[in-house]
Amino acid sequence: MFHPWIGPNYRSTGLDGKRVLIVGESHYAQDPVSDLAGFTQSVVRGYVEGAFTDRRARLFTAAGRLLIGDRGATRQHCRDVWKNVAFCNYLQDFKGDAARFRGGPLDWEGGADAFEEMHTHLQPDAVLFLGKGLWWNAKPRLDSEVNAAYVVHPSGGMKYSDAMPVVDRLLGRTR
Repeated sequence: MFHPWIGPNYRSTGLDGKRVLIVGESHYAQDPVSDLAGFTQSVVRGYVEGAFTDRRARLFTAAGRLLIGDRGATRQHCRDVWKNVAFCNYLQDFKGDAARFRGGPLDWEGGADAFEEMHTHLQPDAVLFLGKGLWWNAKPRLDSEVNAAYVVHPSGGMKYSDAMPVVDRLLGRTR
């Protein structure tokens, strides 16, 4: 199982005073990975520390702007917001060497079990799913008490004007 990223401020201050869990669909990698358990943490840490500026940076920057509620937020401000949230991918193995590979039924079943375990461990106040397909595969297994919502994936046509109100409702923000 990939261990989730848990920002250093997740449990103390969180985001707007809430523990927020961001859920992506899956990892992909072109090169062999030696530390599977720490892979998610390594990827997010790399973004937070400014170690990469490739396609992954665009995803985390777009999601950061969404979480901040400001589509013009600087990349540094976006890096900082990731210190306040937790992140995991739902599917627990690599889905190819590039984006857009989808999991099969067994992948989704295993992902549901892993997500339940992470949710219990992290005890988030709010869960934001990045992607409509992810949401429709995950939603049937979510406990009805989970405060969750989804937005179109930031790399898949998300419009800030549509997504920001979803995040505001999820976090109880008023503007």
